Amino acid sequence: MPTRATVGLGAAAIGLVACGPAIGLPAGTSGGDPTSTTSTSAVSLAGPAATTSSDADTSGAATPDPFEGILCRDDVPQAPIGLIRGGQARILRADATSVDLDVPDSLPLDLYSADARARGAYFVASTWDWLREQPTSRIGLFRSTGEMVWFREETDTVITWPYVNEQGIVAAQRQVGLTSGGVTYSISGEPQTLPGLSPSGPVRGDGYVPGHVLDGPTHGWIDSASLTIQPASVPDPIKVITLDDGSFVYFAEIEGVLSFVHEDPEQVVHWPLADFAADPISLSVVASSNRAWFLLHDEAADGWFRVSMSDGVVEQIDPSLPDGFTQLECDALELADGVSRIDDAGGILVSARDAAAASIRRLDPVTGAWTQIGEPVTGVGDIEVQARGDTYLIATFEDACRQQVYEPGGARLSGTTWQVVYHVDGTARVIPPEDGYPVAARAGRCVTLVRDDGLTVLDLENGGELELPGAIEILWWDE
Repeated sequence: MPTRATVGLGAAAIGLVACGPAIGLPAGTSGGDPTSTTSTSAVSLAGPAATTSSDADTSGAATPDPFEGILCRDDVPQAPIGLIRGGQARILRADATSVDLDVPDSLPLDLYSADARARGAYFVASTWDWLREQPTSRIGLFRSTGEMVWFREETDTVITWPYVNEQGIVAAQRQVGLTSGGVTYSISGEPQTLPGLSPSGPVRGDGYVPGHVLDGPTHGWIDSASLTIQPASVPDPIKVITLDDGSFVYFAEIEGVLSFVHEDPEQVVHWPLADFAADPISLSVVASSNRAWFLLHDEAADGWFRVSMSDGVVEQIDPSLPDGFTQLECDALELADGVSRIDDAGGILVSARDAAAASIRRLDPVTGAWTQIGEPVTGVGDIEVQARGDTYLIATFEDACRQQVYEPGGARLSGTTWQVVYHVDGTARVIPPEDGYPVAARAGRCVTLVRDDGLTVLDLENGGELELPGAIEILWWDE
């Protein structure tokens, strides 16, 4: 077990800044031979019709493609960017080709109960059937080129929340009968039970698996070699979030003071929060999509703090709007799921209105300056925002908790709308409701418009667009 260092950042690290913010995989797949290890032909999705390459080889090489440029990245054209769900599951590549998967018929990735995650050269998928006397789970590991690495079916077992690391090792929550715990699968598919811990992330490079310790109200890690559990440094962490690297952030009372804590198996760093109460009900925390910033709120004391994970600086924030603006009554600055309050640059986002229209306002805590994000909208009762990388997704709702009255002529947009704002140029792309709703990748450069009849992939940087008729969603890679 490693020796952990504890770092306490005192009151000197806290300053006051004064100043005047997915979808799953569905539809039955035709599957394939569950013992096959060769990928199917790559298919071009660009142009007027999708055609299968007549000379594609078993390595999954992409067909020549009329699509100019590549989607969602600037380097490897054949790199995977997402898993397409709807009809037969396929891997979408940056050059707008796709590769079919060797998926067994018994692992239907288009069921809404299916769960999948991708990282590096692998993705893992699982589903379970609760309609039998004994629940049956199925789980498989696949390469980004489409081949199945291994597949397992387990009876009287429920497997959920699978994670895969870049070496192809899988960790998942598993309940066998009435016994809960975790499991890892080697690259060959051999299982190893993780007694006493339910995983909440992939196996780390040091072999530790993060998760919830089942014999007490705490979190921690289990050594996948020795199966020794290392609990978190405090017994009752509050509002725990597992980060991509398998570390945790949470609230905890340390030496009588409520603190915000970042902990991994080797180190504990904590920041005291002045004037915060230790009541878990009143505490909230949200992260920016890149996990570089955290926004903390104590509802009881109406206190706000911003934490920078890069340099450990904690700042107390006053998100009071400038003169002439008020918060929308539906909003109340709650830290709700799916609603961003802090972006990847650390800006604070508030749903606001003046006499003429509603809009998203962004506070720069360093300068105290407020700016408008996207277009103002009139005739709406609520406005919400998701910040993903360089992109803001703004949703306005005509029918909300309370009818709002606006002065006439205050905005060119009215009613229920979607806006996609790419902050590199700040231009708002307005999406009418009939054109679908947007879902952004974490990096923000690519967005899918989801409709009943399919998807449209938008590359906001180079202007590329790709239609995917019949698709239900894209599971973005490495998220």
